[in-house]
Amino acid sequence: MRKLSNSTRLMNVFIGLSLPNPHYEPVLYNQGYQLESIEPHFVNTNGDLINPDLQYKSHEDKNLVFIECKLGAIEHEQALKYKNLTKTDIIQSNISSLDMSNSQFEIIYCCDETSKDKLTKGDDLHSYGFSILCCNDNNISIERNRIKGNKLKTILSNQINIPDKIPTSFYPFGPDDKKSHIAMSIFQSLLRLSGEGKEEIGVDDILRDSHPLYDTIHTTGKNKLKEIVGKILDDLDQNDFKDVIKRMRTTKRFRINPRSYKKFRDLCLNKIEQYKMEAPQKSIFEY
Repeated sequence: MRKLSNSTRLMNVFIGLSLPNPHYEPVLYNQGYQLESIEPHFVNTNGDLINPDLQYKSHEDKNLVFIECKLGAIEHEQALKYKNLTKTDIIQSNISSLDMSNSQFEIIYCCDETSKDKLTKGDDLHSYGFSILCCNDNNISIERNRIKGNKLKTILSNQINIPDKIPTSFYPFGPDDKKSHIAMSIFQSLLRLSGEGKEEIGVDDILRDSHPLYDTIHTTGKNKLKEIVGKILDDLDQNDFKDVIKRMRTTKRFRINPRSYKKFRDLCLNKIEQYKMEAPQKSIFEY
């Protein structure tokens, strides 16, 4: 059973390029590109919602980059919003700390081999004019090169190697991933936090512990994750956990019964092992 969406896997590929890590060379980071926001939400002057997956900035390249990870055909309505996006929209939204009066922006679509033809055909048909990158077996290739940033063009024109099994520790889960996959991380976090002696734990505490880039996620995405985690914890009242953890009505935080810590710990470990056995991680191209 697949628990982690391919969109989340692709996001991890590109996040890994922008953060120091031992898995592969962070070429964007090394050349001054910074991951500014995950799943930013803002509205253009027409009132349309703009919601790319990743947002990067480079003060040196004077470039703001929106990345859309796409596993399928280009959605025409979404593409038109991107195509009609203006610098004024970005300035008025205050979505970036980059000085947009002296900078440019661009949209890049990212895909894997299974969706490459759909994206390029859609671009040929409608002439969107976006750059398209494709994750192949072990590298990233440019399928449509309309890259504006000079340094970015140099970075992406060279072969970028990626590992066969993509590390998912950068962005371990998102709102589109299966609840069971998210729950495994939540139980691991509960174990760590309770081991620190915390009797009351909030949803924000859990997400900051389990998601390294939680504070980089836009408020809308955070709220979606909070809702999912809240439901996972609420479900505990209906099963074996009901005697060891409960939601406090006043603080909305969750309280672990200190007298039942050993039972709580054993229940968490059992849940984690159950989820681990469901499906090991495969290559990004084996799904």
